[in-house]
Amino acid sequence: MKLHRRWCFRLCQWGWAWLLIVTPLWGQWVLLTRQADSLAQITLEHIYHQRFDSAAHLAVVLQEQFPDHPVGYFLDALVDWWRIYLHQRVHRYDERFLEKVERTLEITDRLLEKNPYDIVGLFFAGAARGYRGRYYVIREQWIQALIDGKAGFDIISKLWKLAPGNSDILLGIAIYHYFAAVFPEKYPLLKPLMTFLPPGSREGGLQELEYVAQHARYVRIEAKMLLLQIYYQFENAPERTEKLARELLALYPENLFVRKYLGRALVRLGKRKEMEQQWRKVLLECMAGHYGCDSYLVREATYYIGYALLLRGEYEMAIKYLRKSLEFSRVIDDDEPSGFWVETALKLGDAYMRLGKKKEAVQWYKQVLELPEFRSSYSRAKRRLKNLEGAG
Repeated sequence: MKLHRRWCFRLCQWGWAWLLIVTPLWGQWVLLTRQADSLAQITLEHIYHQRFDSAAHLAVVLQEQFPDHPVGYFLDALVDWWRIYLHQRVHRYDERFLEKVERTLEITDRLLEKNPYDIVGLFFAGAARGYRGRYYVIREQWIQALIDGKAGFDIISKLWKLAPGNSDILLGIAIYHYFAAVFPEKYPLLKPLMTFLPPGSREGGLQELEYVAQHARYVRIEAKMLLLQIYYQFENAPERTEKLARELLALYPENLFVRKYLGRALVRLGKRKEMEQQWRKVLLECMAGHYGCDSYLVREATYYIGYALLLRGEYEMAIKYLRKSLEFSRVIDDDEPSGFWVETALKLGDAYMRLGKKKEAVQWYKQVLELPEFRSSYSRAKRRLKNLEGAG
């Protein structure tokens, strides 16, 4: 809900996602022993459960048992990728992630030197470059992101020729088709960077992603994670977002990333009781120290809980939560006040107005007029001030 450069923050979240290979072990043709396959699958499960220390340990075990195979090295990098992705303002894991990607590419280069069509080497080389490209987008290093993104797409294309119709590989193709169509519409500034790339298909990409989510052997969950964000952020489809979030939470109940999207979808759907329940769960999990929680998520949780309390007439309690949310905004928003700050101030005015405390309500509405405008906040605040004057 930042008020400026909003497209940049969206890109930081998605990056050149349509250019990227986003999950290891895409096809049945990836040659792993049964033991390696089992360990890799367990590692992925730990990642989705956000048990990153356990996942990192298993990735090292894979490296020790299969030192010449890239799977363990890539999964080790993937663990740090998710740590970065969930806490994009923290740089603690950046250098380590880049080192692990380089190590993965060293292993894949050896395989591809022996055989340029080695599917294991191609697969993990593309995956490593893809995730590194997404990292560079988060850090707004656009040239590096474009280089890695283009390299990742070239490898996807080569893999598709080797195994056309493979439902696991289709994930990368589907991501390309969808975002190659959506990004130029959403972010016109990207058009010059994308002119040399083939056109995409919004509807086709969505259909492909849905197919992958139902039929892929290894990447069903990853496809659903992507669809979760697509339906909420790009398609404005909260019903589908809710459905996917509930499916994923049934499998990964500790995943705050998924629960956050469920809470957001319920807000859009106007399901007040369920909305409050989910955001209270988010807040409790944050208080318990679950991974994926930070000040931004606590601010969001306290805001929506306060909003729910306001809607059901518990104004004093709503004010407590809204004030707590505002405290976080005042610390977090170092550049300029965010949309959360503006909306919180407006709702604090509403709460005081409903309590009959006109003076306090007027103060909050006037504060809204001193903040940057967000979604017609000025006209909303002025209308409320006018109503209060008429009532007085």
